Amino acid sequence: MINYKIKNGSIAEMDVRGKMDENLVDVAMLINGIYSMLAKARPDAAEVFKRALVAGIAPGSPIREKRDYEGLAIVKAVKK
Repeated sequence: MINYKIKNGSIAEMDVRGKMDENLVDVAMLINGIYSMLAKARPDAAEVFKRALVAGIAPGSPIREKRDYEGLAIVKAVKK
């Protein structure tokens, strides 16, 4: 499950827990929700959104760079 809080237009807190496949579903549902809402109101904006996503995950994209973010990240490892 992915939980986040937005403050002043930026993500102030984020907590990611659970299985990888569940987190990927959360991301896919969020992307689909944004795209669907855009497609209804502004098909041109939906197309820009789709192209930006594709460019964002392409090899060489800054999104693939590991970065140090300000703040604290706590990850809990669970043994099976």
